[in-house]
Amino acid sequence: MKIEDNKLNSEYFITNSGEKSLAKIIKGILPVKADHLDFLVGYFYFSGIEEIYKHISDKKMRILVGLEMEKELLNKTSEIDFLHKKQKSSRLEIRNEFNYSLVELFNKTDFFEEKKATEAFKIYYEKIKNGTLEIRKTKEPCHAKMYIFSYKDEFSEEGETPGTVITGSSNLTYKGLRGQNEINVRFQHKTEFHDAQNIFNTLWQSAIVIADKDHINDFEDGVIKHIWYEKLPSPYLLYLRVLYEYFKIDTSRRIRTPHDINKKFFNLKYQEDAIRMAISIIEKHNGVIISDVVGLGKSIIGSTVANNLNLRTIIISPPRI
Repeated sequence: MKIEDNKLNSEYFITNSGEKSLAKIIKGILPVKADHLDFLVGYFYFSGIEEIYKHISDKKMRILVGLEMEKELLNKTSEIDFLHKKQKSSRLEIRNEFNYSLVELFNKTDFFEEKKATEAFKIYYEKIKNGTLEIRKTKEPCHAKMYIFSYKDEFSEEGETPGTVITGSSNLTYKGLRGQNEINVRFQHKTEFHDAQNIFNTLWQSAIVIADKDHINDFEDGVIKHIWYEKLPSPYLLYLRVLYEYFKIDTSRRIRTPHDINKKFFNLKYQEDAIRMAISIIEKHNGVIISDVVGLGKSIIGSTVANNLNLRTIIISPPRI
């Protein structure tokens, strides 16, 4: 059931409706009042860091993940899903899975092609190196969400308001902070704040280290060495990348092949590639020319393209065809 945004507005609850998003509330707290952040979330995707990165560069930050990282934009059939299903036998295996998921996000999506995302990653990486960002994974699955903001002394009112706690349904992701309807509530009483801190610290002490200053070599070996971040590729690799971008074939969509239409034809990879390319070109330019040497199936390819697009066609050809 879809609820209209104006009906989700609330004086007390943070619903991500209209202008009252969790991202906006967090950005209002971070720049001036808070100097220490403790986030407990079920899901942590880099899109959540990207949403607030400009406000965390000078903050001490701990992120405790209860379930998983970086599957928001990844192909569900990727190796990371296989790794996730395996029974983890060591802390190193769990750390490697998190590192691998970030490598996948860099190398198999266009997420980091935006300047904002690369700026956010630079801060993320620098904070791990300088010790102001630590990430851990709870030993047992945990779906809780709790954002704890510890205030600087000048804003704590002599300890009467030591900070703010926000809890509810939002994960540390773009969707959780802004992109979809959520329900969160904010607490500022010192008793509630200290209770939240105790819960977080108890889970933190027994959690598995994913990334911190003491394990920066693991992060660099597992992530930085395998991504293009701050690397200058050779001219040859740049040339290959241009060829790939220009000629790459989208294999994600389902199409009918010549064999699907008529069983007397074989499934030939080069014909399927040509069909996919032709359909893509037609969608961009409203026409395509299929050209190849004799005997490779230009008529078959053209007919299959027309079949996939459900076109009424006029075929002009020699009588034998």
